[in-house]
Amino acid sequence: MERNMPRSVKIWLLFAASLAVWVGASLAAFAEQGTPALCGATHDENINQLERVLERDEFRIFYTLTGKHALIDRTDRNLNGIPDEVEDLATQLTTSRDIFSKIIGLQNPLKRPRYANARKIDVFLLHFNKGTGTAYDEIHNHMVDRDGKGYCALRLNVAIGRPNSNSAPTHELFHLYQYSYSMFKTPWFLEGGARWSQSAVQADLAPEKRLLPSDQAQLDRQLLTRIYAASRIWNRLGVLLDPTGRLHLPPDIQARTYLDGTKVVQDDVLYGAALMKDLLEELDRVSLEVSQRKGWRRYQWREADQKDLSHARDVVRAILVAARRQARKAGVENAELESFLRTLELKIRNATQ
Repeated sequence: MERNMPRSVKIWLLFAASLAVWVGASLAAFAEQGTPALCGATHDENINQLERVLERDEFRIFYTLTGKHALIDRTDRNLNGIPDEVEDLATQLTTSRDIFSKIIGLQNPLKRPRYANARKIDVFLLHFNKGTGTAYDEIHNHMVDRDGKGYCALRLNVAIGRPNSNSAPTHELFHLYQYSYSMFKTPWFLEGGARWSQSAVQADLAPEKRLLPSDQAQLDRQLLTRIYAASRIWNRLGVLLDPTGRLHLPPDIQARTYLDGTKVVQDDVLYGAALMKDLLEELDRVSLEVSQRKGWRRYQWREADQKDLSHARDVVRAILVAARRQARKAGVENAELESFLRTLELKIRNATQ
């Protein structure tokens, strides 16, 4: 039949095939363009009230002693003119960063391609009506109203309160790591994972004893419809893959204290650290894959697309890949784990039908 095909038809088919290849390659190249997040100017009345700043490493902590966002506790044990609360916040953030990046091996958000335009992490101490903090996934120039200059930075809002009894700053910082690796804003991954990260500095809870979900109903009930409580799944999965959970912190990190002498890191346990690193790296790959499939710029998804619940399938697939990989590395063979992974496989299969 092909021998009798008119020459004009053959030429058209060749052209169409070439065009399809070109379009596919162009969409992939468009998605792979790792154009960093853009930086806009922030005009925020609350920020403008914070006239004082402490800089430590990449963190700039803004606070005030007057107005509605004034610090309540102004204890200054070392008499250096900076309230202990502010210095202790800097100590928790730099310690958590060291654990996340130097011990676990995650890249600092400022070194990730998405945030190549950012130079600092700006932290604003504010009074909250409810909640303990907020992490922002986009970068901004927060100083434009102050000096007309400034530079692009990531942003954390942290509620006023003593950090030596509150690991919320660590939670919010971990969100920046999540945002820097993945475009997915799946609630049970973001909040469950960030709550898991708080054990990097606070005394870890006892190993989770509740078994992993073994069927679709349990998976939905215990993970996919949860938010903060999803941390129990991360804990249990981490326990199975890493039963001791030891971080093997170096002496300098173990020795760090707040200004009242309280230890910054309360124990050396964080179950599943290697799994979380593997998962974030897998989500980075899957984010790119989705960008290529959709023809979206890699770091410029619309907010609605980032929060689209249909991406839960992609996140579940990343968990499955990372958990299987970690099980092989650790030589773990466990009936509970295998049942959970089969449940994930079934969830993915059902979601694609």
